[in-house]
This record gives sequence, C-alpha cells and structure tokens, in this order.
Amino acid sequence: MRYFVILKDDTLLQILGDESFHRLKPLFLAGSPGLKHSISDRGHRVRYGDMTDPGMYQPLHLSAEDTVVVHITESTVLRKILKVLHAVSPETSVLVLAGPEGLSADEYPSMRSVTLPSLCSEGLVIAVEDLHNQKKVNRIKNILEDADKVVILMQNDPDPDSIASGLALRTLLGRNRVTAPLTSLGRVERPENLAMIKLLEIEVEPFREELLEGGNKLVMVDVQPPYFQREFPQVEVLIDHHPQVEKYDAVFQDLRVHYGATSTIMTEYLRAENTKLTHKLATALLYGIKSDTLLLERETDRADVAAYTYLYPHANHNLVRRIEHPELPQEGLDPLAEALKNRIIRDRVLFSHIQRCAREDLIPQFADFCLQVEGVEWAVVSGLVDDELVISVRNVGYIRSAGEVVKEAFGKLGSAGGHRSMAKAVVPLKNIDKEVDTSNPIDLQEYIARLFLDSLNKHHMR
Repeated sequence: MRYFVILKDDTLLQILGDESFHRLKPLFLAGSPGLKHSISDRGHRVRYGDMTDPGMYQPLHLSAEDTVVVHITESTVLRKILKVLHAVSPETSVLVLAGPEGLSADEYPSMRSVTLPSLCSEGLVIAVEDLHNQKKVNRIKNILEDADKVVILMQNDPDPDSIASGLALRTLLGRNRVTAPLTSLGRVERPENLAMIKLLEIEVEPFREELLEGGNKLVMVDVQPPYFQREFPQVEVLIDHHPQVEKYDAVFQDLRVHYGATSTIMTEYLRAENTKLTHKLATALLYGIKSDTLLLERETDRADVAAYTYLYPHANHNLVRRIEHPELPQEGLDPLAEALKNRIIRDRVLFSHIQRCAREDLIPQFADFCLQVEGVEWAVVSGLVDDELVISVRNVGYIRSAGEVVKEAFGKLGSAGGHRSMAKAVVPLKNIDKEVDTSNPIDLQEYIARLFLDSLNKHHMR
C-alpha cells in the first residue's frame, strides 16, 4: 500500500508534525519549487509538478491499494485535482483535508473529506485507515444487499471474538437476528461465553443447510472454511485474523493476521462508518478484544490498542466483570476435586485428568485455575466427554506457542490447535484405544503427558 500527499504549502506539516507522515512514508507532490525544497529539507520524498495535469499521476501507476491525501484550500483547484485523479485511477482512495462544502461522495465515490480539527484529534493514520475501511464496508454491503438472509457462521464453539464480530457485522448491514442470524455447527460451552450471550442477550442458533436456500448468502467471521473440514456453498464474505492455512474461494475476504482479534477489524469498520455504538455492541467488542489478546498482552497490534481505546467509553464495564467471572456450577466441584487430586507436575507442566466430565466447559475452566499454581508454566487438563478425549492447554503467555505444541502433539489423532497461550485438542477415543487403555485414568494421563512433553521438547530444540 502506497501513500501520496498533495500540498499547496507546508501548513499541514506544521500543524500535524513530521511524525504523522513518517509512519505513512508517503511521496509528497508539490506544486512549486519552493515547496519542494521545504518538504525535502524536512526529510521527506517529494516530486514537483502541475497537480492538475494527468501526466503528473500517470507515471505513479495509481491503483485501488493506494491513497492520495490532498490539502488544497482553493475550491476550483481542488475540484480539478479530484477530477484528474478520478480520471487517472477512479478506484484510488482520496482523503481531502479541510475541503470546501459541497464535495459530493456520489461524484467522487472513493473520496472521504475530514476537517483539520477532527484530524488533529484522531490522527492522520486513523483518517487514512477509515477511508480504506469505508471502501471495504461498501464492498461488503454491495455483495450482500440482495440477500434475503445473511447467514453468519462462526466457530464450532464460538468464543467472544467470534460472537462480537458477528454481532458487529449484523449491525453494519442494518439487519436483525432473523435476516442475519449468528450460527454455529457446535454449541457455546465455555462459562465466560455462556455468560456473555446471556448477559448481552445474544442468540446463537445451530447452523443448518436449509438456511442457505432461496438466495440466502453465507459469511464467516473469525473462522475460515478449512476449519470445518467439510464442503460449504460459496462464501460471500470472510473476515478473520487467523493465518490462512489453505486456499479457498470467497468473493470478499479481509484477513489481518497481525491483528490480535477479529473484533478489532469490525471496530474499525464501525468507526469508518460513524456507526453509533450501543452499550451492548461496544461491550461485546471490547470483551472480544480483551479475551483474544489477554487484555492487550498477547499477539497485539497497534490497531488492537486503538480499537480498545475507542470502545472503552461506550462499554458497560460492570457487565464485562460479570462475564469474566462466571459462576462455577455445583456439579463442577467434585470433578474439580478429582482433577486436583490426580495432578502431576513435570518440567513446570501441570497435568490433570477427569475421567468422566459431564460438562466440557469445566475443562478449560479448570485449566485456567491450574495455571495459577506456583512454579507452573503450563496447565494441561483433560477429560472424557461422551466418546471423546478433550484436552485444554494454557500457558503463561511469554513462552512457546500453545497452539503449535498442541497441534504437533495431538493433531494426528483429532482436531488440535489454538493461540500462543491457550489451545485445545479433541480426540475421538476410537483413535487411541489401541494405544492406551482409555478406561484407566492413570494410564490415560501418562499417555497425554508423554505426547505433550515430547512435542514441547521438540519445539524447545528449534
């Protein structure tokens, strides 16, 4: 992505300072030799020429990925420049600073106009980001506008980031739970997630193939098609922050792997559209970012911090606290006692196993608890749920990636993966019943410990 700045004089540089532009690393386009030297003396790249001449822009090979920032106060000259830019590259984003009234977005659809006072408070980088995100939102709306129903598909056990992102997308589209249902192939099971949908009154319904009948369209948030290991119809829109592991077809996709949460992307969309944030939506997005980044301490980008700051004044923090500390059901006390009694600690890894666990959501809850034990860097808690072995892993966050270790340890036996500090594996018992006596909890726990420590040692050697 490239940036170009068209100036009449150096007033903008004096107002905003050089640092705002250093982050963008733009090429300045000056209309006079004196301005060219002034900009060059400040350490910026600059070209001189007639800003109303198409020949000034044609060698730049402008595209939809580029942004042109314009600070020209004379209305007649500005309109000539905009006309030329539109003729040379109609899809290039144009940010007009302190432009005159009467500039029409219909006449210049790739243009966004902001005042200098708002720019000074929000920053040039954010204004440029808003321009790009607004274009993406417009593309999403165009793709989905003719659908009777937009089916928003999330992960099998949707986490707060998934749920908040789905809710934000529904809001952007101006739809409701009937015309844009939040769906999942699994159930919401973690205590925090259950508390979130209950306290914020968010409904997640089971995904069904018939939902896509009759001209309805499928979108995915915080997840990608390979995750499901099954075929889907055309995915119209996909928004996610996880790495792309396989290629797939989607009409529109926005993948930002350097972001800590998909909720950050959705917050940027809402900000670009000047969408009024309800307490419910702001709380959901804030908690989505907070939970996926461990309060901005894990895999966090500058954008996550900016989105969190943007949402903070609008969120209900009492609800956030209630979501973060869900009630422990009484039926979970006996399994917890069993898990603590059967614990083993090796190489700073605490292993604990529940032979029969009635509720899968208790396993990650116990893993979070076990990570608090003194001297422990990893907590690996497993349990038998129906005919599957569920393994939940947590670490302190500043060591090796839990997702990579778990995938190598258990990926060949079932589904496995996750983030840097938390991960999960689900292994059908039939896949391991020839290797270990799954009816013997001691043998099963030793089996899990051996596979996990072998993987952990391999990653340590790399």
